Amino acid sequence: MNWAELIGGLGIGSLLTSIVTNFMSRRAVTSDRWYQEKRDAYIGLLGAIHDAAVSPSDEKSKAYALWQMRCDIFGSRDVSKYAQKFAETNDGPRSAREEVFLFAHKIHARRFKKVATTAEPVSYRLVFLQFLRTVISMTEPASIYSTRLIVFDRNISDTQNIILSQGKYALIAMCDKIFQLYEYLRAYTQLMDTYIHPDIPQTLSEICLHQGIASSILFNDSEKTSKENTHTYNLRMERFKYVKNFCAAQNVTVNILSDKAVRNRLVHIDEYLAKQLSKPNTGWFIDSAVAFRDQFAAQNGAELQFCRSFIASEEIILHFDKEISTRKLWEEACAVLAVVFGEQQNKQLLAPSHSRQSLPPLQDQK
Repeated sequence: MNWAELIGGLGIGSLLTSIVTNFMSRRAVTSDRWYQEKRDAYIGLLGAIHDAAVSPSDEKSKAYALWQMRCDIFGSRDVSKYAQKFAETNDGPRSAREEVFLFAHKIHARRFKKVATTAEPVSYRLVFLQFLRTVISMTEPASIYSTRLIVFDRNISDTQNIILSQGKYALIAMCDKIFQLYEYLRAYTQLMDTYIHPDIPQTLSEICLHQGIASSILFNDSEKTSKENTHTYNLRMERFKYVKNFCAAQNVTVNILSDKAVRNRLVHIDEYLAKQLSKPNTGWFIDSAVAFRDQFAAQNGAELQFCRSFIASEEIILHFDKEISTRKLWEEACAVLAVVFGEQQNKQLLAPSHSRQSLPPLQDQK
């Protein structure tokens, strides 16, 4: 039997019907499988976004990247593109996130119109983009209430505005306390080059506290720590670059506030005290102000060390093995407040008096 007789026996119509039926069946199976993969990819990505928003971590970021890759393979071009855009701009400028938000809104309107006119089942792309809009809005505070100016730059996120403002007010508080310290040193009675105003210890403590806070928020470019998740690290590095760019544009040099060793000794003072106080045959000056570092000697030949103690003749705070120039610290803080936040400090520091220096009366000093 040849092919012509076989085709004639089956009938050309039946043969074509079988071919078409087989083709449509295979196509339906392929389409259904593709739909299932796309649905699973979108639902998985939604879950990854939710998990990352609720509790950010390296593990959650990797899970998001995995589901994003599946969306690249099985999802639409729009979803793939803006899933990546969302990941890149999650902590970026508000304008970038609003671009993603606006796109999701347009897709929603266009897709809803198509569904209404064609009675087509709602796709998982629409569900994803609706959820994306929700998550974008969730990554920022719903509202902010404060008697202070908290949001000062609309080109960065509200979150960064709030955190940066904490650095700004730490600098302002530090400058106020430095000025207050100098006033105490000049106005209060000395006792043999020892400054005995009762508020000096607390003032020294607050200067160092606010210096540590400002340094950590504005000038910390350290490596990512094991206790720091990716979200927090990215925010920290973004803040560092933000402040650095403003300072570089105005040639502002920040050596003390950016000193990692000094910052660690201020922020982790409990750890350093536990270590330093265990040194044998060592005496300590703590939260005190004296004219000279050599004006006292510890008993029994012990070595004398300092913790947050001010040396008036040198205008420095001695803190363990570090020296912090209060005048230079003041100047750095004033410069950063001016170029980054637009805040001007109009006060002037007048050097404290001591027995080895003859100063004119207060009203004559300029």
